[in-house]
Amino acid sequence: MSNKRVPNQGRVASWIIVAALFSISIGCSDSASTPSPDSKGAAEVTGAALEALARADAVDGKTDKVVEKCLMCSLGMNGKPEITSTVAGYELHHCKLGCKSGFEENPEQALLMKAPKANVGG
Repeated sequence: MSNKRVPNQGRVASWIIVAALFSISIGCSDSASTPSPDSKGAAEVTGAALEALARADAVDGKTDKVVEKCLMCSLGMNGKPEITSTVAGYELHHCKLGCKSGFEENPEQALLMKAPKANVGG
């Protein structure tokens, strides 16, 4: 019996394994890496959180119901229009999907903790 070896047989098998792992990883992380529409719909907030939302909207000098800076980064980074949440008629841009999901877990708490505070006492 001949011990003929197919050229590059080991290399082909390695590529097949790499391709399979890559396909699996894309399938598992596709929803986490692709911006998706709001699964919860538009969130609603009231009271102090709604006031905080209005203050966050005014940070850029425009009151257009679009918060362009990432609220979860305390409005320190620019958000991306393709990664947004909607709350109480406002569109909030997030810098990354992690910020979006963090906000959507509890919008009211995020607004109360991250939005600029109201000026007290002039």
